[in-house]
Amino acid sequence: MSRSLLSLYRLDRAALQRFSGELEATLAANDRVGLAALLELDGDAALPERLEAVHVFLLPPSATPAGELFDAADRAAKKLAMRRVFESDNPALEGRLRAFDALREDAVAATLVDRLLSPKRLPWYLRRPGRSGGWLPPEMRAELNRRLGSLESLLPPEIRSFARGLAQIDGDAVVLGS
Repeated sequence: MSRSLLSLYRLDRAALQRFSGELEATLAANDRVGLAALLELDGDAALPERLEAVHVFLLPPSATPAGELFDAADRAAKKLAMRRVFESDNPALEGRLRAFDALREDAVAATLVDRLLSPKRLPWYLRRPGRSGGWLPPEMRAELNRRLGSLESLLPPEIRSFARGLAQIDGDAVVLGS
């Protein structure tokens, strides 16, 4: 099993909410043309006629054509509402964040890291089996920044790099595994 690399994004929460609303509205109306336009897809190739649009998203993301639609929704959400500010080059980062003793000894920092890596905190279309990802609102992101800063001398290089990336975000933060 290969480990994923983590990326941090500055989130425009209002833009993501608008995108989510448009996505849900096109699915509720079975607006195949609108869905294809929203996701910037060729509608005929992406949406088989035998299924309603929403049914495709009920398939596992690993299934075709569901995987293509989930990938397209992921790309559209990133394009419309997220700006990448950090991308890890170390596949050990996630494991270090989850298990590094200095972080785990600080109960607040550990809780915030766990929230940031929890896919339950993401919209349904950004979740994938086995993929890490999560979201922190501004006040929690700021607290995690403060706590990581106080531990900086104890942190391994990959967590220090992550902390510098997190410090560049002013507002909501999202992390996604590749």
